[in-house]
Amino acid sequence: MMINEQDIPISQREAEVLILLGQGHRQNEVSEKLGITLRTVKMHRASLKNKLNLNTLVELTRYCDEHLPSIDRIAKGN
Repeated sequence: MMINEQDIPISQREAEVLILLGQGHRQNEVSEKLGITLRTVKMHRASLKNKLNLNTLVELTRYCDEHLPSIDRIAKGN
Protein backbone atom coordinates (compact mmCIF):
# COMPACT_ATOMS: atom_id res chain seq x y z
CA MET A 1 0.00 0.00 0.00
CA MET A 2 1.44 3.34 -1.05
CA ILE A 3 0.96 6.25 1.31
CA ASN A 4 1.84 9.92 1.08
CA GLU A 5 4.05 11.71 3.54
CA GLN A 6 0.96 13.75 4.50
CA ASP A 7 -0.44 10.49 5.88
CA ILE A 8 2.61 10.00 8.13
CA PRO A 9 2.10 12.26 11.16
CA ILE A 10 5.75 12.71 12.17
CA SER A 11 8.14 15.64 12.31
CA GLN A 12 11.28 16.04 10.23
CA ARG A 13 13.49 15.18 13.23
CA GLU A 14 11.37 12.13 14.09
CA ALA A 15 11.80 10.97 10.49
CA GLU A 16 15.58 11.35 10.79
CA VAL A 17 15.57 9.32 14.01
CA LEU A 18 13.29 6.68 12.49
CA ILE A 19 15.53 6.20 9.46
CA LEU A 20 18.64 5.72 11.59
CA LEU A 21 16.86 3.31 13.95
CA GLY A 22 15.49 1.49 10.92
CA GLN A 23 19.04 1.10 9.60
CA GLY A 24 19.97 -0.67 12.82
CA HIS A 25 21.77 2.14 14.62
CA ARG A 26 21.67 2.08 18.42
CA GLN A 27 20.10 5.00 20.23
CA ASN A 28 23.48 6.35 21.34
CA GLU A 29 24.70 6.24 17.72
CA VAL A 30 21.60 8.13 16.60
CA SER A 31 22.32 10.71 19.29
CA GLU A 32 25.87 11.19 18.07
CA LYS A 33 24.96 11.30 14.37
CA LEU A 34 22.23 13.89 14.87
CA GLY A 35 24.00 15.90 17.57
CA ILE A 36 21.17 15.48 20.08
CA THR A 37 21.07 13.97 23.55
CA LEU A 38 20.27 10.33 24.19
CA ARG A 39 17.24 11.50 26.18
CA THR A 40 15.95 13.35 23.11
CA VAL A 41 16.39 10.25 20.95
CA LYS A 42 14.40 8.23 23.50
CA MET A 43 11.68 10.88 23.51
CA HIS A 44 11.49 10.84 19.71
CA ARG A 45 11.34 7.04 19.71
CA ALA A 46 8.48 7.05 22.23
CA SER A 47 6.67 9.73 20.23
CA LEU A 48 7.07 7.73 17.02
CA LYS A 49 5.66 4.61 18.65
CA ASN A 50 2.72 6.60 19.96
CA LYS A 51 1.99 8.50 16.72
CA LEU A 52 2.33 5.41 14.52
CA ASN A 53 0.55 3.11 16.99
CA LEU A 54 3.52 0.74 17.19
CA ASN A 55 4.87 -1.09 20.23
CA THR A 56 8.37 -2.35 19.51
CA LEU A 57 11.59 -1.41 17.75
CA VAL A 58 10.97 -4.27 15.33
CA GLU A 59 7.63 -2.72 14.38
CA LEU A 60 9.28 0.69 13.93
CA THR A 61 11.94 -0.87 11.72
CA ARG A 62 9.36 -2.70 9.62
CA TYR A 63 7.32 0.50 9.26
CA CYS A 64 10.44 2.37 8.15
CA ASP A 65 11.25 -0.31 5.58
CA GLU A 66 7.71 -0.26 4.18
CA HIS A 67 7.46 3.53 3.93
CA LEU A 68 11.08 4.62 3.45
CA PRO A 69 10.58 6.86 0.38
CA SER A 70 7.94 8.96 2.15
CA ILE A 71 9.86 9.02 5.45
CA ASP A 72 13.03 10.05 3.61
CA ARG A 73 11.17 12.98 1.97
CA ILE A 74 9.93 14.09 5.41
CA ALA A 75 13.48 13.82 6.80
CA LYS A 76 14.81 15.97 3.98
CA GLY A 77 12.06 18.56 4.45
CA ASN A 78 10.58 18.03 1.00
